[in-house]
Amino acid sequence: MRRRRVARSVVLVLLLLTIAGIVAFEAFKIEVVERWAREQVVKQLELRTGARVELGTLHVNILRLGAHADNLTLHGSEDASKPPLFHADRVDLGITVLSLFRRKFALSELVVDRPQLAVQFEKDGRSNLPAPKVVSSESWPQNIFDLQIRWLELRDGSALINDRRVPLTAKGPNFQFKLNYMAAKAGADSYIGNLQWKQVEISQPKDAPFRSDISAKFTLHRDAFELDELVWKLPHSELNLRAELPSFSQPNWNLRYRGQLALADLRTIFRQPLVPDAIADFSGQAGYKAGEWTATGHYAGHKINLPYDWFHASGIETWGDFEVANDQLVVPNLGVQALGGTVDGRLEMDLKTLSTHTETRLRGLSLAAAFAAVNNPDFPVNTLHWDSIMDVDSTNTWTGAFERFRSKGESHWTRPANMRGAIPAEATIFYDYSEEAGAATFSHSEIFTPTTRIEFDGFLGGLQRDFQLRRVEEARIDAVGRVSNRSACGGSRLRSRPRGR
Repeated sequence: MRRRRVARSVVLVLLLLTIAGIVAFEAFKIEVVERWAREQVVKQLELRTGARVELGTLHVNILRLGAHADNLTLHGSEDASKPPLFHADRVDLGITVLSLFRRKFALSELVVDRPQLAVQFEKDGRSNLPAPKVVSSESWPQNIFDLQIRWLELRDGSALINDRRVPLTAKGPNFQFKLNYMAAKAGADSYIGNLQWKQVEISQPKDAPFRSDISAKFTLHRDAFELDELVWKLPHSELNLRAELPSFSQPNWNLRYRGQLALADLRTIFRQPLVPDAIADFSGQAGYKAGEWTATGHYAGHKINLPYDWFHASGIETWGDFEVANDQLVVPNLGVQALGGTVDGRLEMDLKTLSTHTETRLRGLSLAAAFAAVNNPDFPVNTLHWDSIMDVDSTNTWTGAFERFRSKGESHWTRPANMRGAIPAEATIFYDYSEEAGAATFSHSEIFTPTTRIEFDGFLGGLQRDFQLRRVEEARIDAVGRVSNRSACGGSRLRSRPRGR
């Protein structure tokens, strides 16, 4: 019995030693594999980019075909006092085997934590971009990267281009990036790139995340840059852009662009519920020189829908040429077609604050259509059944993104040729309306119909909440009768009397 116990103990000890040996051997193999993989990663990155590469720990998960690395840094030709060309706190990747026999693999996932890109261009044209160490003696394109990633995610990153920082946070599927190096004589070598990323989700701290498709073709020379094509498709908008930087020593950009902008994208992305519906087609050219942007072009807006309580109208169209300089957008020949009339004037917008100022001249507007646009339960002007042709000269301002609207001007109503069963109304009105105050001020104004004349001045307050218009039927006036009414609607004075009296 004792011998059996001793034998069992010996077998158990041998089994444990065998297991420990296997575990140690596997751990040794993993350590060897990780050391070899780390050396290969550093070697290939240095050969293909020309950068000096530093890499912290690299762990390989053979069963899951994945790996993660800590503290990946690529040093270009920058000084030691400046940030490196690229740094990431952590890189996680997954690998998909396409063919074992052909040794074809693909990246199923690449997640980069806190990627930091820093590119510096000096006034003499030099930069911290390195040249690949693997170069051909012939002037043929040499492939540096050919990445196809099913899922790419950049977390909490940024790109620093000549001391100008740009957020770099995005995620999405179907990322493709090709980069070729063209070696040439006399330092005229260049990089040729092609990027495509579909359904990429871009997010900023204050804005709503949104998905878009991005594709770009570019050429990067030692002292110049050419963006041959950039196509950016948002949920409802699209931008096509070409750009050229002739010399890094003089950062003067030349751009040509065209596209279509749907204001629904701005309303959603920038969380601005007051932005109306509209689609604008635009094209033009722009430049950046001495730290200032300038641009010229043409736009045409259609399918404009204004859904506000105090002005709801659709089918509006607008067009004009525009100029951008000194952070100001100017449309000197603004044109609008709405409510049966036309508007011409001038628009100015501060691009930093989005404050807007317009000087407009409206001609031929239908009063019945205007009443329908402002009619609401608190202001049922349609019940008057008036109609006329309106002309309005006005100054209009918005503070911020379509906020604190104010309009000041004068309006003249004339009798239309075809009344179509409505009551003709003629008027001269001087007004000053403030959305913030919710009130309109009138001075020396009058409205008259075939049977009634109304003179009024003062202010009409509480338009947003408190004011309710009472329906007043047209009074029947006999040959000697007079009507004189006083009403304290928010402080205004109203006098009504028969025409011709």
